[in-house]
Amino acid sequence: MKKKLMFSIFAAFLLVLIAFGTVIAGATWDFGQVETSPPIGELNFFAWLDKPANIRPEGMPEQILTEENFNSDVGDGGYQQLSPGVLVWLLQVENFDIEAHTDPVSMIFGGLGAFSGKLWFFDFIWDQLTDTFTDHGVVPLSTISETCPIITAMSYEGATKNVTFSHLPDSLYHVYRATQPSGAGNQLSSGRYNYLLTTTTDSAGVGSFTDVSAEESWYVIIRADPGTNELVGCHSQIAYPTDVNITDFTATYNPATASIDLAWETASEVDLLGFNVRRGTSEFAVGEQLNEEQMAVSNPGQMDGATYTYTDADVAFGTTYYYWIEIIGLDGSRERVGPQDAFAGFRLFMPFIH
Repeated sequence: MKKKLMFSIFAAFLLVLIAFGTVIAGATWDFGQVETSPPIGELNFFAWLDKPANIRPEGMPEQILTEENFNSDVGDGGYQQLSPGVLVWLLQVENFDIEAHTDPVSMIFGGLGAFSGKLWFFDFIWDQLTDTFTDHGVVPLSTISETCPIITAMSYEGATKNVTFSHLPDSLYHVYRATQPSGAGNQLSSGRYNYLLTTTTDSAGVGSFTDVSAEESWYVIIRADPGTNELVGCHSQIAYPTDVNITDFTATYNPATASIDLAWETASEVDLLGFNVRRGTSEFAVGEQLNEEQMAVSNPGQMDGATYTYTDADVAFGTTYYYWIEIIGLDGSRERVGPQDAFAGFRLFMPFIH
């Protein structure tokens, strides 16, 4: 009874906030909870219209909406708090490119953090004509246990973006891309993602793809059924367009000092707090942090960028090292740019003599 009352209060409150928009645009809101109630920050989800107009001939949706679509003004995290202890997911189906007022909607929720490995699946029929607010109750926990994919590295070569991720070995994945920012100044996308490409992981569970688009881009990766191409897993955490922050990242061996010199530039430092330098001996490594103290940005909160350098003198001759710049945001978020590799020493090339 208390839960129903709280949902009623929420619906009434939300109705007051968007009453004018509802009258003008016919807005509707679908919301609910998920079994086991993960806290804020430990749930993500995406939804798609499960109708022919949105399903490609190969079997996967053309367009999906992630939790960013509603949460873009407050940051990504899956859902909202109605009152202490009452968390709900929210979806506004009108944000799809729709052609009718009644559509089948499918959703997949994925647990993060302490809830990693949990999945929830939910299907419903959207009805704008009769319901402005629809409470779907509690979505049951699936018996399927699977973590979400992890994007491990992003690097940039001009407009070309190279992305590496890890998950299940020898598996099929669809990549979705968003190109519109949220407009809230928080580096999130609008939450509307379109199908980009399909790729696979190798026997070690590592996959990669390249996007040659010059547009600012966000990516999510979702596991698919190899027989039907249908989406069957939760999405990776959002890969932000970090090239907006970091440009011209290089790693070069300096024979005069027998060290590797790193250099990078920022285009803007509005949301930046500092950097860490990480190094590994594999492009798929997590990498150890080299700097003892966080490197502060030169122009915190400013539109102006700056140039930074770091010298790695602790290198072994004849070894190839991989470097990442870890970006720390004002909100505590962490992103990685890289890797850039450098060989400590000289590469000898012996000519072939007949």
